Amino acid sequence: MPLRSTSARRRASALAKDGSSAALAAASAAAIKLVKPSATDGVYWINLPTVGPTQVYCLMDSTANGGGWMMAMKATTGTTFSFTSTHWTSISTVT
Repeated sequence: MPLRSTSARRRASALAKDGSSAALAAASAAAIKLVKPSATDGVYWINLPTVGPTQVYCLMDSTANGGGWMMAMKATTGTTFSFTSTHWTSISTVT
């Protein structure tokens, strides 16, 4: 049996990262969608740069522009908004 090349082993390793645990944290929601097209909306482990494996809510529904989106927010003191804010349900940017 021939040995796999280094790049083939890396690809196989990346494909196994389905976001189901910290050990299997994926690079992005889109990467999970490639590995598991049937993935549903929910919390997955994503390997964030400089942070490491973190649980992130991912929109996997294909009707949402193909799926594979991550929801993220950064808030600092003085720039917060309430739970009922339309920023949660509309496409907007808070500056």
